[in-house]
Amino acid sequence: MEELCARLLLYDFFKYFWRGGVMIFPPRLMPLVFSVLMSIYMVTLMTCLITWINTGLDAGFFSRWWRAFYISWPIAFLLILLGAPRVQKAAAKLIRIPSACRTPRV
Repeated sequence: MEELCARLLLYDFFKYFWRGGVMIFPPRLMPLVFSVLMSIYMVTLMTCLITWINTGLDAGFFSRWWRAFYISWPIAFLLILLGAPRVQKAAAKLIRIPSACRTPRV
């Protein structure tokens, strides 16, 4: 019975958030969702590569990689969450927008 209830709760969750094959979150959560995805992506690749280079690919690789991942991920998440808006603004200043695309200021 508990398993059935858990499945129904999971079904309701996906039915609420799943629309047309894409998970939809409110726009106000964009910085948080971006930070989670970017930090998981970067930390997974970086810790895997660095652990492999430093210690090799042997029987204990996964446990060493996991330790590096769970130590690094919260740090990367906070750095991206706090730093991404500033980096985006700095990048926007480095980009030259063609005059035809500029909107006139009133």
